[in-house]
Amino acid sequence: MKFKGFITAAVTAATLWSAGAAEYPVYKIARAPEIDGKLDDYAWKRLPEARGFMLLDKANSYVTTRPTRFQMGYKDDILYLAVRCTEPDPKSIKAVETYRDGWTFDDAIEMFFLPKDASNYMQLLTNANGARWAKRQNAERETEPPTDWKAASGRTPDGWVLEMAIPLRLLGAKDVDGMKFNIARNIPGDPAGKHQCWAKVLRGFGDTARFAVLKKQNSNGPADPELESAEINKTYDQFLYLALLDIGRGGKRWKEVETRYSSAPGFDKVRELQQKIAKTYTALPKSEQEIVYNEWLKTVATVSRPRRFLELNLTQKGLSDLKFFVNGKAIAVADGRCRFSIAEGVTALALSAKAGADASLRIHSAEFPVLDKRWACSGNVSGDWTSPGFDDRSWKPMSATLPAGNVYLRQFVIWNQHHDGQFRCINPTVRVWNFSLDSVEPVYLSLYSPTGQKVDRYDFTFTLPDGFRLLDMEPGAKRNRLSLAPEKVKTEKVSNGTRYTLTYKADDIHEWKTADSILGIYKDGSGKPGNKGAIPYARLINNNGTEIGGALPYELLPKVNGRRLKTMLMSFYMGSMPQGLSPELTDAVVKGAIDAGADVFAVYPYKSKVPDSVLKNGGILMLGYLNHPIWGSKLRDGAVTQLFKDHPELFCLYYNGERKSDLNEKILAHQLQIQFCPSLITGKYKGEFTKAVQTDYKNFFFKDYPDAKYVFLNWEQEPWTGSVYTKSTNPTQAYCFCPLCKEAFRKWAKLPADADLSNESIFKNRYEQWRTFRYSQDAAMHAIVVKAIQDMGKTVFFYSWSNHFGYWEAAKDIPYYVFLGCPGNGTADRRQQIGMDEYMKFHKGKLGRRNMAGQRFVFFPQTYGWNTERKEGWLRFNVMSDDGYIQPKTWKWETIRILATLQGGYDLQNPLELVSGVKYYVGEATRMIAGYEKIFHDGVRNDKLAESKDIAYPDLLVLALGKERLVLLFNETDKPKTVTVRNLSLRGGEKARAYYADKTFPDAAEFTLTIPANDAEAVHIQ
Repeated sequence: MKFKGFITAAVTAATLWSAGAAEYPVYKIARAPEIDGKLDDYAWKRLPEARGFMLLDKANSYVTTRPTRFQMGYKDDILYLAVRCTEPDPKSIKAVETYRDGWTFDDAIEMFFLPKDASNYMQLLTNANGARWAKRQNAERETEPPTDWKAASGRTPDGWVLEMAIPLRLLGAKDVDGMKFNIARNIPGDPAGKHQCWAKVLRGFGDTARFAVLKKQNSNGPADPELESAEINKTYDQFLYLALLDIGRGGKRWKEVETRYSSAPGFDKVRELQQKIAKTYTALPKSEQEIVYNEWLKTVATVSRPRRFLELNLTQKGLSDLKFFVNGKAIAVADGRCRFSIAEGVTALALSAKAGADASLRIHSAEFPVLDKRWACSGNVSGDWTSPGFDDRSWKPMSATLPAGNVYLRQFVIWNQHHDGQFRCINPTVRVWNFSLDSVEPVYLSLYSPTGQKVDRYDFTFTLPDGFRLLDMEPGAKRNRLSLAPEKVKTEKVSNGTRYTLTYKADDIHEWKTADSILGIYKDGSGKPGNKGAIPYARLINNNGTEIGGALPYELLPKVNGRRLKTMLMSFYMGSMPQGLSPELTDAVVKGAIDAGADVFAVYPYKSKVPDSVLKNGGILMLGYLNHPIWGSKLRDGAVTQLFKDHPELFCLYYNGERKSDLNEKILAHQLQIQFCPSLITGKYKGEFTKAVQTDYKNFFFKDYPDAKYVFLNWEQEPWTGSVYTKSTNPTQAYCFCPLCKEAFRKWAKLPADADLSNESIFKNRYEQWRTFRYSQDAAMHAIVVKAIQDMGKTVFFYSWSNHFGYWEAAKDIPYYVFLGCPGNGTADRRQQIGMDEYMKFHKGKLGRRNMAGQRFVFFPQTYGWNTERKEGWLRFNVMSDDGYIQPKTWKWETIRILATLQGGYDLQNPLELVSGVKYYVGEATRMIAGYEKIFHDGVRNDKLAESKDIAYPDLLVLALGKERLVLLFNETDKPKTVTVRNLSLRGGEKARAYYADKTFPDAAEFTLTIPANDAEAVHIQ
């Protein structure tokens, strides 16, 4: 499951014009541009250009590395918009063609338009492929986003563009004049600049109080578009001018670069550009300042790639004409010493010489003696043998005595300045790896060939300090590429630790595909929290590829000390762990999750290692199997399938006229399409269907685990087989269009007997009516399945998209536990707090549901193996955070926020994701929540019961239950925050206790406390 995760914070109360808001003069267009994604129409040449996008940080820092520009104009009742997005690596642009369930991983533009007299903005999203999505603020029931606007994308040599035509009626506007707006860009490939926009907002893209303003102009473009653009962008242009002035005059920016990189190869290009800037910056057109400054940053980046020096000592006898090369460049050898710099990545070291009789050579590195004996030797060469990518697998290891004649030696060195470098092998990305005492941390070892060449041998060595040990790797076990087992594991005791050498099967190391091997590292109870150290590691490839300087920094945390919750869910819907781990590591992962308070595991309902481990460690099972039977019957030999065989009329009739049985024995279970006619299932065959469902659950689901408590079902489905985000264009697989369903639709829609109910007519003329009708059919069918399961004494958790509003309305009376993708991929921070509360206005406010489960992922695609078949998959290990790094501390306050908002729990996807201390911080949250679980579960949010000059919503939340209340305070900054909070509407005499500070306040009416950096506090009042 993947979920929408953009920053779309709604600030509904902030609708007043803000003083000093940025303005954009929107001019009339004489001839409308063709919306084709080319931006070559004359209209765009006549309109001013806005630039200077800012990061969503406290300083509103300007973005300069991937600049974005836009233009707007109007003609009649259409607003035209063009956006130019610079991308230094166009190959990295991510964009799907259509939308199924989220925009999180896409390069995209978000637009917000708030007409002058309106209270809610219209939000439009378009990605780099021109796919569209739209929603009006607070329109929770708007299940089908408006589609009557045009968008087209295009590619340029340095990025991508968008071209749009937006009817004013879509925006709810009569005129463009005075309309507030914001244009934002999302760049998943740029952790530092992932979210940026043009308006100077503080509280997310949708901060209406700080939106920019459109000023209508009646003329066809300005007299001088360049001059007009300069006026719009004067603040940004001044920033650029001062930066270029500083560089050109040899100021601070230049001196810092010169001091750090003047000795780096290629620095002459930086110096040349600085001299060029010095000569031209005063006369540079303002529209080109951004281009020149960006060129400066890119040029500096080419020499600022991390570098280090290596020194080799050569002791030789009987050699002549000795030459030494680094990546093909000759390096001087003086007095038997060779000193040179290498850049981060792969470097080829090569040496040639002529050897006489009894010639010998010793190449020694004092810093990395492992290099000494890892040279490959050959007597003849062909091609570019000094380059990193040269295939030298046929070369032999260098011997102590060299054969007479020509001698050629090679070795390639892998070096990352830090463990998270470009050619890293440790995933996911963390700054420092946290290990709790008496706990296991899974570490993902990414396996690939860094040279792009085939591999004959691959070893990974790492030295664990005393107090650490590697769990069983099951050498030789056959596993999938999500977690390969080594062929051999060698262990040797060294000073202050143990060195492990893992040897992997060479055929598993592909030239471009990436596999993983999950290492379970146990830390015993010795040592003190806060202690720091490093775990050295290295890759040894073939007989002459060596990693140097690899070390994983770590810090010790206290023992995981969470609590299991009694009424709220803490689960893993991917608890089956398809990686296939050793029993020892499986037990450790399961136990660690339960220690953190996450004790429910969704697994397939047949006897296997993971569910057995869950039960052994006291966990709870949630059974699920391909969403049988609501996604159709997935048990080929089950009772539901037999019902189809007995009554073939049950097979649904698809839009294209087909009735699919898919009973072929060769078809895999998850590919079966044995889907039924909802009219017959909810009518004539309701009793038989109910009995068949219960038979399947008794004989299959609960056969091996009769005491399992929960069942998991998923309905990420739309009636027209499109997306909840966009209208379907291909209804081929929509169902059921049999005469019974059409007659039911006619009655439901109160249509006359002669209404045209051909499939084509329904799709074209009654799209929304059919969609809503089918929602009612889906809900009726789900109600039968849920009741059948509940009658067996089991509890059903039911998942679908958070904004699957039409379905949720139809299903509002089904007594299952709702499980939402909320907040999903996005960090559950102060911005997402607003978004979560917006969703709760619909689910709690309109539907009256309570105690729903949410969802939050640590990282996502690796579980499904998406990266194992991708080039540079080790770099595509998607961590669900704003900067692409796991931030363990946040999981304490994220857990508290989610449970205080949805009040039913949340799902963490997979226990293997709880790495680098996430378990510890989740446990810190569950321990507190368990103590006040009744307030979390049954309390009512009333944030107005507390006020403070130092902290406010969304960083101050209040849950109230009877005479008790819980004040939740969040500090997401990197500094401690002291706050004074006044509690309102107290009866008098109440006391307050701060849970984490363990401090009691005798008078709860007002208290002052300090919230540590990146932390939370819970104050209980009674």
